[in-house]
Amino acid sequence: MVARRRVRQIESFRNDQLRRRIEKASRTVAEWNIVEKDCILIEAAIICDKIIISLDDTARSLLVICGARVGEIRTIMWANPANAGESIIEWICAGCEPEQHRTLGHDDLGE
Repeated sequence: MVARRRVRQIESFRNDQLRRRIEKASRTVAEWNIVEKDCILIEAAIICDKIIISLDDTARSLLVICGARVGEIRTIMWANPANAGESIIEWICAGCEPEQHRTLGHDDLGE
């Protein structure tokens, strides 16, 4: 991937203020512990293309809840390639156009 220039190197993008806001928006410590490991994905998505491709539907659901209180994450799109109903291949081939139902600001994941 690096040789084909498909990897984008970015400087440190850790955002402690955003992490604190997500932590406060988490309903329990247990939920925060689940979400915390994905904060790096949130931070990278904010800087890059606002897209996360992940199999972790638990973190996704919890981040949707946090999105109600943390505006910066509402526009991030989250797609799970293991969910056949999400038609990820077609979406990617179409250029990953923004779709409201994929965002963390959307309250219905269609599950």
